[in-house]
Amino acid sequence: TLPQSLSRAWTKKLGEQDRDSLQRDLNLIANWSRRNNMALHQQKFEVLNYKLNSTKPTRALPFNAECYQYYNPEGDIIDAEYGVKDLGIYLTEDGKWVFHIATISTEAKRMAGWALGVFRDRSKGTMLTLYKALVRPKLDYCLALWSPTMIGDIA
Repeated sequence: TLPQSLSRAWTKKLGEQDRDSLQRDLNLIANWSRRNNMALHQQKFEVLNYKLNSTKPTRALPFNAECYQYYNPEGDIIDAEYGVKDLGIYLTEDGKWVFHIATISTEAKRMAGWALGVFRDRSKGTMLTLYKALVRPKLDYCLALWSPTMIGDIA
């Protein structure tokens, strides 16, 4: 069977034992995939370290507890990312939603521009249908999770 912590660890601070457990889980997943003839894409492994209330200079220090390195099944170090996309939601190391909001608003604007360029009919019914079918789903996806609360995020 697969390990309990498949892909994400949502704890405030990981101790040495927790980090070893996560590495062990990664190894178990790799072994499981080999036994079931499933190839894992090694370059798609990502690590996201939440770094709340830490300054940029302290993050770069090698003795920082948040800089623990994980290894993929081939033994290569998995690089820590500033942000990752998980199930359509963009998560960043600072825990803020600015990058996610900027990305989805750009996608929604791009989709609106495409619809305006392709459809010549500008009647209210057509525009409302296109908005509800193409643009609004991009803006509403998981809205309860990332719910914008700051004026800068809404504007």
